[in-house]
Amino acid sequence: MLVHPSALTAVLLTARALRTQAVGCYPDWTSGGAVAGSLRSNSVTTTTTTMENCSSGSDCVNGKKTVDTFTTTHTNYACTNNRNSAFCGNAGYEPGTANGNIAWTATGTCDPKEKLDYQPPTVWSGGPGCPQYYVATTNYAAADVVRVPGFPYDKVFQCASEPTNQFCGAPGYEP
Repeated sequence: MLVHPSALTAVLLTARALRTQAVGCYPDWTSGGAVAGSLRSNSVTTTTTTMENCSSGSDCVNGKKTVDTFTTTHTNYACTNNRNSAFCGNAGYEPGTANGNIAWTATGTCDPKEKLDYQPPTVWSGGPGCPQYYVATTNYAAADVVRVPGFPYDKVFQCASEPTNQFCGAPGYEP
């Protein structure tokens, strides 16, 4: 099948427009508040300077004046699910900045007038310390909580409800 370049270009441009179409924004990024899997929004303002013709005025020099145009772009971001997620909440790794691109992935532009309903990933709050490490062949009850070593953080898992919990400690069903 032969695909004409103009048809392919039209399809690609349409797909790009759909991917970057503005939707509602996630909560704004703040330092210290993001973990792996978090979704946040951030705005970046760029300044464009141009020279325009003018005839008079205090800012008119030799028939020219400088005009600054400010453009603010609002973008949704997802914190990476790899070792770089450790940087998502750190100052200096704000989404949309040079260092932020290490920890965050842009998912498209957003409309700040529309806020998305978003529940951030939960952080362990089952008491002081962390749950015990997972041990294969252990008879886990429904809703038992264990942790599994990970980098940069250990991951916490909860055993399924009955009757599926009978597989939680079985070989081949590790979290």
